[in-house]
Formats: sequence, C-alpha cells, structure tokens
Amino acid sequence: MIRILDEVVNTEVNNLDNKYKLGIGLGIGIFLLVLFFIILLLVLIKKRNQNLDNENRSIFKNALNQIGEFNKRYKSAFINKAIYEIKKNTTFEANSLLITPKAIIVLHPIVIKQNHLEGNCLSREWIKSTEKNEIIMPNPILKINSQIENISKLIIEGIPLISILIVFGPKENYEIYNIPSHIAITHESQLLQTLNNIQIELNENGIKNIDELQMMKILEILKKRIKKESIEQTL
Repeated sequence: MIRILDEVVNTEVNNLDNKYKLGIGLGIGIFLLVLFFIILLLVLIKKRNQNLDNENRSIFKNALNQIGEFNKRYKSAFINKAIYEIKKNTTFEANSLLITPKAIIVLHPIVIKQNHLEGNCLSREWIKSTEKNEIIMPNPILKINSQIENISKLIIEGIPLISILIVFGPKENYEIYNIPSHIAITHESQLLQTLNNIQIELNENGIKNIDELQMMKILEILKKRIKKESIEQTL
C-alpha cells in the first residue's frame, strides 16, 4: 500500500515538474518572441528614418546649394536646426538659421510633394489634399512665431528677425494667403532670389548692416546656447 502511494506521489511530482518545465519553456519562448518583434520593429523604424533622412537630403540639396551661394555673396553664417537653452531647464527647438548682414532668418521647410496645400496664415490649421482625402496640419506660422520669440530672448536687441517658409513640391500645388509682413513664402527653386530680395528690401527700409563683430557675437551667443544640434547640414 505504501509502495503504491509512493508511486502515485512520485508520478504527481513528475507531472508537476514537467508542467513547471513546460511553463518555463513557454515563458522563455514568448519572451524571446516578443524580444524578436521589438528588435524587428526598432530595425524597421531606424530603416524608415534613414530612408526619410536620405529623401529629405535629396529634396533639400538644391535649396542648401542656393544658401551656400548666398552665404558666399553676403558673408552670412548658417546654423543647423538645434535645441537651444534659454535658461536652466528651459529649452526650445528652432529650425535652421541664417545670420545675414541685415537680419536673422529662420528657415522653415514644408514638403508637399504631389499634395495640394491651402493655408490661411490667420487660421490654426492648414489643409493638404489629394484626390482621395484631406490632411489637416497645424499652421506652421504659429511654430515659426514661437521660434522667433524665443530666439529674440537670446540675441542683441534691434536685430531684425524674419522667416522664410520654403515650399518643396510643384509650384502650382500651393495657395497661401494673409501672409504676415515678417514672413516670406517661396518655392525652393526661387530661394536664392527671395534671399537677395529680402536684403534689398531691408536696405531700402533703412536697415543698417550688422557689422562683422556683431555677427560674430550673435553666432557666439547662439552657439553657446545650443544643447543639441543636427549632425548634418539640413533645413
């Protein structure tokens, strides 16, 4: 009788051991499967971001070449998009900047590709539309104004701060109206002409050139405030 009981107990113990081992095996298997999918997702996200970076690099190439030509002509300076620190634990992100002899220019790209863009600068939302649907996007002027306000807290008073919204896509595919006076909107193919026109217009309005020492000081102030900057030249 005792022998039979021992056999029953041993059988139950063995069954429990097998179930325990099976549970551990399943747990490890599920963990490895989840880990695999997480790694796969991260790889796909990284690849997508790299593809987007490569695409943007290609899209922005012509505009960056025009900026380079402008900088040589006017001895201007270019600062990549970056995160700046106004004071301890207070930061803001700003698009690429041009420090020119007449003003600091915030460059804001907007890529529409084959979409049609309609924007009222007085509204909070703009519309990108295709044949199939409409995409509501925030009015970029609000972001630009916020950047201009924050940059003004860092630099010498009296330096004009303006912005250029650069459209990348077919020329006929956008309609933007009620544009504020401190913002210019241009197609990327006409960026150099727009930059030249801004310098001419500011000169006609009596805006004096920023001297070389002032430009160096502005650059020094801004660069000291940078917490994180894009590695590659971009918009």
